[in-house]
Amino acid sequence: MGRLFFKISLAFICTSLSFYTHSQTVLQSESFETNGEGTRYTSNHFNTACHDYFERMQDSDIGVRNCVSNTPGSEDGTYYWAGEDCDAATGGEGVITLDTVNVSGYDLDVDILLAVGRANDGRFEPADYLILEYKMDGGSWTIFGALYGNNDVSLNGNLTVDTDLDGAHGPAGAEVNSTSFNNFNFSISATGTEIQIRVRVVASTGTEEILLDNIRLNGTLPSTPVSTSITAQTNNICNGDALGSLTVTAFDGTTPYTYNWSNTATTATISTLGAGTYTVTVTDAGGGTATSTATITEPTALNTTISSQTNVACFGESTGSLTASVTGGTSPYTYNWNSGETSATITGKAAGTYTVSVLDANGCGEGPPP
Repeated sequence: MGRLFFKISLAFICTSLSFYTHSQTVLQSESFETNGEGTRYTSNHFNTACHDYFERMQDSDIGVRNCVSNTPGSEDGTYYWAGEDCDAATGGEGVITLDTVNVSGYDLDVDILLAVGRANDGRFEPADYLILEYKMDGGSWTIFGALYGNNDVSLNGNLTVDTDLDGAHGPAGAEVNSTSFNNFNFSISATGTEIQIRVRVVASTGTEEILLDNIRLNGTLPSTPVSTSITAQTNNICNGDALGSLTVTAFDGTTPYTYNWSNTATTATISTLGAGTYTVTVTDAGGGTATSTATITEPTALNTTISSQTNVACFGESTGSLTASVTGGTSPYTYNWNSGETSATITGKAAGTYTVSVLDANGCGEGPPP
């Protein structure tokens, strides 16, 4: 018999997460190209004498004042900030405090360009430092980055990053060991709504020159990881068919997506599927992955038997009967006897051969045609 196919869509949802981050946004930047005192930052800038200063300057200022031993290289623009002999005996600890900025929803880190006036000459002592601090939502100042002089263990006498923030230079910390500016990055673990960043500098004697430039507060929005859902599923309605299909939909993450199914297909929708379990892994452009699994089903096989038979008792009579019984498939069933009847049981039959074909509710057939 011919088959009529009706598709039934069922949804099966399975998600898996993988994390990555979006690109950074510079939330605040201070490169000192214009005087931002009182508008973008505040400081205790001073210039009491040659070798005793903490202020915004450019290379020509150094030449006039003869305060920094070497003009720096690789600065961001023309102006930068420089300090020398910043301690209690002169102008005190140098401090620059950037204005408050909104950072709601961001993960934070800070980039800063650093250089020294004299590199590798053994000048910077453990008491010399450059410290970065933040204040979140009006709380207390918290150190998130620090560098200390290292001439106690190294003849270089440069500034070295305090990698574990224990108040001393780290043995494996990066050094500020050049008169050219180099970038240093420090992470901020706190989150909140508003933040202030400040820099504190101490260089306890003359010819210990610390230079800084282009302080950048970076924000990264935590990404929503890619997730997946089986949004369309067609099961087989007849046993043994291969007419199933599945569609996976990817959400969030970063497009484009790639698809890898357990049957080697690489498209969002797969079809001509037999009964079985299928798994798809979706990978987004950032390398995040998510996995979904679904099972295509089919009815049990349709099977027809003659469960009851009454033969004709006397020659020429029409007293025979037959009953067909069906298992599997999907009820209710339709019966087609070669004698024209359409019920499971036929009666009043003369001697002869009778056949029955059965269709289930989905049009799946079993048995020879009438």
